[in-house]
Amino acid sequence: MTALGTLSITTDGRCALRFERRLAHPQDKVWRALTQIEHLRWWFAEVLDYDQSRFDAALGAELGFVPTAEHAAIGTSHGRVTQVEAPTLLEYTWGSELLRWELEADGAGCRLVFTNIFDDRGSPPRWARGGMQAWSACTITSTIAPRTRRPWRSTRRMGTAPGRLRARTRMTPAVQETFAALAEPHRRAIVELLRDGERLAGDLGGQLALTQPAVV
Repeated sequence: MTALGTLSITTDGRCALRFERRLAHPQDKVWRALTQIEHLRWWFAEVLDYDQSRFDAALGAELGFVPTAEHAAIGTSHGRVTQVEAPTLLEYTWGSELLRWELEADGAGCRLVFTNIFDDRGSPPRWARGGMQAWSACTITSTIAPRTRRPWRSTRRMGTAPGRLRARTRMTPAVQETFAALAEPHRRAIVELLRDGERLAGDLGGQLALTQPAVV
């Protein structure tokens, strides 16, 4: 496990991006941050309009992911809660993607594992589009603390005068580096070749005209 998380290929050829972190906050507090929309708006995907979106952490619940006006081109997506075992497991779909959150008590804090399974189509997962407010490789640790700032709002909804700057939390360098790595042509080609199973580094290098150290 690196600071950037790990990327693997599922048996059906999809991408699985996994992060694991130990958080200082207790398990029940992190669970609320993952399951209650009034907390999600503080740290989750900033492309969403949380007043219009629908989220309910109940098994089989139908979810609605409505974008803000400035991200309207993304379109509304739907999902369903596929697994839930409070306060240890939450899994749901967002369009064609699967988001899985696992929590385990660890002393006064807890351990969080986030896995996102998505199709490899040359773009980052939905939660990263437009900048995920505070994931930054699981820095949910700071955003579920007592609220000391306003949640993200679009300029129009806040009534900000035209031309006035507003602060926006962006993806941290760690997350940016993750997707920059995935966007590199040779790395993406390697991911494609690994869809069918494990391969020797020499085989990959031969097909891509790369040296073995470059593959590793």
